[in-house]
Amino acid sequence: MGIYQKLGWFFKQHKKRYIFGIAMLMLTSLANLVPPRILGLMADQLNKKQITWFSYFKYTGLILVAALSLYVLRLLWRSLIWGGATILEKELRAKLFAHFMKMDRTFFQNNRTGDLMAHATNDVMAVQEVAGDGILTVVDAITLGGCTAIAMILFVDLRLTLIALLPMPLLAIFARYFGDKLYVAYDKSQAAFSKLNNKTQESVSGIKVLKTFGQAKQDTNSFNKMVDETICINKQVFKWQSMFDPLGSLLIGLTYVIAIIYGSILVNNQSITVGQLVSFVAYISNMVWPMFAIGYLFNILERGSASYDRIEKLLVQKPLITDKNADSLLNIQDLHSDLEFNIDSFAYPDDVDHNILKNIHFTLKPGQTLGLVGKVGAGKTTLIKLLLREYDNYAGNIKFGGENIQKIPLKELLEAISYVPQKIFSFQLL
Repeated sequence: MGIYQKLGWFFKQHKKRYIFGIAMLMLTSLANLVPPRILGLMADQLNKKQITWFSYFKYTGLILVAALSLYVLRLLWRSLIWGGATILEKELRAKLFAHFMKMDRTFFQNNRTGDLMAHATNDVMAVQEVAGDGILTVVDAITLGGCTAIAMILFVDLRLTLIALLPMPLLAIFARYFGDKLYVAYDKSQAAFSKLNNKTQESVSGIKVLKTFGQAKQDTNSFNKMVDETICINKQVFKWQSMFDPLGSLLIGLTYVIAIIYGSILVNNQSITVGQLVSFVAYISNMVWPMFAIGYLFNILERGSASYDRIEKLLVQKPLITDKNADSLLNIQDLHSDLEFNIDSFAYPDDVDHNILKNIHFTLKPGQTLGLVGKVGAGKTTLIKLLLREYDNYAGNIKFGGENIQKIPLKELLEAISYVPQKIFSFQLL
């Protein structure tokens, strides 16, 4: 349940929504007990041939009222609880996007695009399930399962309840077992999906280079191989799902068989009535979901907790390029002077032993134009990246108007520079 503590900030913000939603869910569980009880009373009167038209319409009306109540209650709790989960999904995605927008180039070098996409989609969805299906399974397993078991004992028979429900705990055990297997398979599926995202992004962004150097066929083969591997991994998920579903149906069917056989014996012994047996069989359907829910709950919580930890790991990272040395009173529009480069050395963070730039010193006067020439990898683009403050880890300084550019607020500095990158990206403006 540690994931609910981690999400405490969200549940505090939407406390009223979840309290009211859980209350509606509990009332739904109680309303589910009404139709089986009414069916049992009708069956008893039919068996004794004592039912009248008035009784028939009364019981039918009560069932319709119960059905209408269930419709309204389910509409309310789904809107509140699942609606709350959707709000959590929206807030997490907004947090991630805002965080990505603040991060510098080093962050995106350490975290590949495909991984970030997987975190913003699959991981967020897994956390959303905790706030939606997770709440549902916890409350339903306790209220619906508990209330139905009590109704079986009070309105039918304790012995029949204990014997008929013997296979039910196996549902929870198998749901837990297969849930663990599904979790491992799902985790591998997520990793494969992330890897495929990275490959797709690389192939699409570098398609011109691939065609120019005649590598399109090799890249296509590599992509197809990765797709086949992803499909193979996803088949493991489907395998465990296909093994569990029939097993669940078998155990449920066994419960009905035990209930009908032993219940018939009790009816013959006049320990219970036919109507009570009818009610009991109807109550069994109310017990199926809580047993499944107990097993599914562990899987939802484990997957959600792991996904939230991955999201938190991204959110706690701080940008290396900040305004900590900036002078908020400094206005770049007031600086009309030379642009000075004094770079003693610079190496990229992932290759600190290899200096890309060394002893670069020059001054540009207002109105002057400078052309940078050199072989590929000489550091031409890197020099511009330092001016854009994509990296600050260089020995030396860059000054504009006599002021170190690190003293100029980053937003003002970037707004004052026009830059056309080598690799362009077109944004669709809505």
